[in-house]
Amino acid sequence: SLDIENGKELRNHIYKSNIWENFVFTELYKSQGLDPNKSLFFYRDQNGVEIDFFVERKSKITLIEVKDAEKVDKKKLNFKKVAPLINENVKCILANRCQGDTVYKLENMEMINPLNCEIWPID
Repeated sequence: SLDIENGKELRNHIYKSNIWENFVFTELYKSQGLDPNKSLFFYRDQNGVEIDFFVERKSKITLIEVKDAEKVDKKKLNFKKVAPLINENVKCILANRCQGDTVYKLENMEMINPLNCEIWPID
């Protein structure tokens, strides 16, 4: 048991990032369902560059990075390091606690709050 009884305890919990990433995974899995035309991976290269979720569906690739903060340091995002390695049009999504209930487009990625959106923007 994690002994989390309220929102304040969750925000200060040592595993809050892990809990948020697990929540995002369950929402992604739930919304994408069991489809043989979809694949879900974790990406890490020999240099330690990571992407939390690498979604492949019908030759389309979506990279999803999960951060548990509203404001994210762009230096901690690896989209620019990984996307050029893929020879296709790649969609990049930052799943964080951004404000509102819509998808925000920012530079080469979309920001989405899975707490407020019913459907993930994955084709």
